[in-house]
Amino acid sequence: MANFLKSLIIVSEKAANIARACRSEKELFELLIEEKKGAEGNEKRFFQDFKTLADVLVQETVRHDLEKEFPSLCGNIRGEESNTFSNTLNKTITVEVKDDHQETVDLLSTVLDGHTRAAELLTNEVYKNVCFESINSNKLDIPDDIELNLDNVGIWIDPIDSTSEYINGYISSSSHTEIHRKGLQCVTVLIGCFNKITGLPIAGVINQPFYNFENNRWQGKCFWGIQTNGQVLTSEEIVTDLTNNIVLSRIEKENVQEKLRENGFNLLKTAGAGYKILTVVCGLVDAYVISLDTIFNWDTCAPHAILQALGGNIIEFESMVINKNKNILKYNENFDTKTKDIQVWKHSLGVIAYRNNDVLEKLINVLSN
Repeated sequence: MANFLKSLIIVSEKAANIARACRSEKELFELLIEEKKGAEGNEKRFFQDFKTLADVLVQETVRHDLEKEFPSLCGNIRGEESNTFSNTLNKTITVEVKDDHQETVDLLSTVLDGHTRAAELLTNEVYKNVCFESINSNKLDIPDDIELNLDNVGIWIDPIDSTSEYINGYISSSSHTEIHRKGLQCVTVLIGCFNKITGLPIAGVINQPFYNFENNRWQGKCFWGIQTNGQVLTSEEIVTDLTNNIVLSRIEKENVQEKLRENGFNLLKTAGAGYKILTVVCGLVDAYVISLDTIFNWDTCAPHAILQALGGNIIEFESMVINKNKNILKYNENFDTKTKDIQVWKHSLGVIAYRNNDVLEKLINVLSN
């Protein structure tokens, strides 16, 4: 089932291409950053429509490509965004990728109130072929003997994690070996697979569309990991050196920060749940701690799978603090629920993401006292 893992990586790169196109193509960029100052509601709402469309189109492109190649996944791919919304003309539209190029152009043109050129540019990215070998990753050598039964696989997608950083477009000056506190580098595309019976993560891809800016253009980077039937593979190397760094949300509770600080941890704050856990994956920090109920299944499923392949994990914060229980996050609860209430997929007990068991034991001692 090597083709499945390769397909996840390819479709993540296609998603990253869409995200980059919205900032590099003149017609798309002007819609993305457009600020309407008139009093008319339609003018104000169009800006929001396009931001929503960028998210939804990435999500639906991932869904379309994977379901077309692997029909058993039909109905088993969920994302952060609803693909049905009303545009400024109060038309309720379901955004989906059609098998026909022109039908997709026409649909997107309707969503965008007749901005046909923008619809064509977006559609071109949706149907563009991605060369697997051209994707930037630390490792792309994937063996052909990976065994994975897709009948029991569910997928969570976060199409553009850290949307506010994506819209603002700030470019961090930090180097690749440092943590970006904000900016486009904190934006990620997250595609996570899990076992629908056990709820545990199986495979994950994190695509960082704005990894490096050189020669006036962006290059992304792809991180991946899989653990199935005793086979463990990842694009990343296991990092044994500890940094004593912990990454937090900007709104983390002060008492949590105090306990960590008093016990010698360096506290760092940055944007994006996906990017925060990516810093753990890459060994830039020892753990990501969040006591708040502000992140969801689509935020953690992909990086969770990669962390597991590296010997780490993601557990519930509150269960650990109160009872010292190491309850691993699961992703099957309410997966098939048809609801607009996204709270049913929230990690209500917070999370701790780590890559080293010694760090986890220290965190248990520090935070449970």
